[in-house]
Amino acid sequence: MLLLGPNRYPSIGLNHLTINFILQSSDFIPLQFLSVSHIYPEILESTGRKFKSHIITLRIQHAKRLLAVTSMSVTDICYDSGFQSMATFYRDFKLYVQMSPEDYRRLVRTQELLD
Repeated sequence: MLLLGPNRYPSIGLNHLTINFILQSSDFIPLQFLSVSHIYPEILESTGRKFKSHIITLRIQHAKRLLAVTSMSVTDICYDSGFQSMATFYRDFKLYVQMSPEDYRRLVRTQELLD
């Protein structure tokens, strides 16, 4: 499925999770037959990030939500967020959040107790 925003900012999903993230933004409507060569530059222009970085950001945001509000295992969260391996999940999570998923979960839960 291909998607296009109201300001002509298209995106394609690598899998159903990516499509769901984009659909949740409410800025996007379904569109078919859009050339991939047009999609990547539009994502860069609309988000300031390359397509792959944009998708990783969406996946990390999803993982952070799950870590904060569920008791799902980190492994389940990894795959639910669209990552294909634990190694990639840990590498990207640490790169984007500057801590491990477990440390993030502990931090969020500690902050909740203090509030």
